[in-house]
Amino acid sequence: MNNRQITVPLVTRTGLHVGAGRGDAVTDALVRRDGAGRPVLPGTSLAGALREIATRLAPRLDLPSARPLCKALDGNDGKPCGCVVCQLFGDINPGQPSEDNVGQTVVATAARLWVYDAYPPGNTSGWIRDGVGIERAARVAHRKGRVKFDLETLPPGTKFELRLELEAGTPEQQAVEEKLIAAVLAEWAAGRTAIGGRTSRGLGSLKLQENLTPVYRGFDLQQQADLLAWLSEDDPWPRAQTNPGWLTARLGGARTQPANLQARQAGVAQSWVRLTVDLAAPGALLVNSPVTSVLSGFDHAPLLAAGDRDHPVLPGSGLKGALRSQAERIARTLATQAATDATDFLETCPVCSPVMSRPKPDQPQPQESCDSLLEALGVLKSTDDAGDRHLCLACQLFGSPRRGSRLRVEDASLVGTPKYKPRDFLAVDRFTGGGADQFKFDAAVLWTPRFKVVLYLENPLQWELGWLVLALRDFQEGLGTVGFGAAKGFGRVEAEAWRTEFGCLDDGDAHALGLAGKGTRDPRSLYHLQIVDQGEAQAWKQIADGWVSRFVAQVEAFRTTSRRDASDRPQSLPGLPTDTWFGTGAKQLYGNEEAVHA
Repeated sequence: MNNRQITVPLVTRTGLHVGAGRGDAVTDALVRRDGAGRPVLPGTSLAGALREIATRLAPRLDLPSARPLCKALDGNDGKPCGCVVCQLFGDINPGQPSEDNVGQTVVATAARLWVYDAYPPGNTSGWIRDGVGIERAARVAHRKGRVKFDLETLPPGTKFELRLELEAGTPEQQAVEEKLIAAVLAEWAAGRTAIGGRTSRGLGSLKLQENLTPVYRGFDLQQQADLLAWLSEDDPWPRAQTNPGWLTARLGGARTQPANLQARQAGVAQSWVRLTVDLAAPGALLVNSPVTSVLSGFDHAPLLAAGDRDHPVLPGSGLKGALRSQAERIARTLATQAATDATDFLETCPVCSPVMSRPKPDQPQPQESCDSLLEALGVLKSTDDAGDRHLCLACQLFGSPRRGSRLRVEDASLVGTPKYKPRDFLAVDRFTGGGADQFKFDAAVLWTPRFKVVLYLENPLQWELGWLVLALRDFQEGLGTVGFGAAKGFGRVEAEAWRTEFGCLDDGDAHALGLAGKGTRDPRSLYHLQIVDQGEAQAWKQIADGWVSRFVAQVEAFRTTSRRDASDRPQSLPGLPTDTWFGTGAKQLYGNEEAVHA
């Protein structure tokens, strides 16, 4: 019997926010700290992130288990699960015993894996980051939604050491556990994971520290020397035997199996796509940070990575917002072209405004968010989870308050050395033609910067890829803007030098994406890889055209009218109650202006 320890040296690629659940006079959301004031990654957060990946990967691994699919995915009936993940991390339902697939009694068990709190070295300080919701039509800060916020983050490059300990078990049990843990840690080492808050909007991305590997240590408790060391010392692990090639060896012995229909429907791991692209600005670009403004003396100044003026960043929240806004315009355009009248548009509009909610139940709002519609009309309670039928297409891909997003857009780092230029602004008095009193301000802007952006989508669908292709094509053609002053000539960017990686577990996963095959096995993980860069774009045009056709068909098929079951309870997203998106052009567009505002 062996007691084992695994340490994984990690470093943040982007800012990181694990919240304390409270704010103070400085920020709305503080980073979690221990009693001594040190920032901490709680073991609960780390264990949750590890378990999430393990739950999705376990059904695809060839492991001896009576129940490979966890009840967290295929239906939680309140009884012990007994799957391999619950045996390792602790049962999600510590209630009455139940039976597994072969009729054996399953009893709830405690976790066999211990995950410890992780601390950064030295005196790591936080950095305040501001954010604001954007009104879709006017492209300005949303006033009705009052979605101005800020939060504390830890800077990119912060180092942590993830420490895991596994209790002793039988050799067979240990082999199964270590294969699953190795598969999960391989995803962390490859940088395909994130932890903490706002992970889909730029924060929390981790990777393995350069030139370091996970360290595996173990004590054979059947050996006298190991047993004495284990029992006699407070920290016996420095004396334990190490196995530096453990991760590679365990991955080499792990095998995958095809996903059945149930697994595909439950969100089990199948594939992923990661796009790396440069966003180059031909002129001035500014994402304003009030904190940097105070420190620099300018009224507006760029967002920096932890106060370092040599490392400005484009926040993932702003990039994802700009991408979602452009994608929404494309979807609304397609829906408008197919609409025959106002009622048809309101029932088939495939996107909502995520920051728009009704102030009272009897006051519907134009382009109202899915969350607001579902709760106000009684389709779902505020605590209910939402499925695809409850959400518009934008909320399915980009996320909503009721369901997180599978699409992550990381904070973008600057390529090269920043160039700053001061700019002065003055509002003009419309009556006199001179400068308006008290409307003078200035800004320090980035001049012709280039940022590297990373987008990561887990288990993509073909229509989702088609939608992203259309939105990113607009950015490639220079139609997208990011940050401050788009109406003043600021923030125009062009997508260049893109590189796309597809990861699939088997040929079936590849065929589901419209790909010919799974590609080449990645020796660092369980996935097979296909890599496409900008020079091969023409060869992939036919596949991309297929994705776009799937998206167009998805928009045409989308309807938000409620379906009802035997209890006469609405089961899907209701139609939008009102629409002012097209403004005064509604009469010419629909031919019935009154119906639009009914």
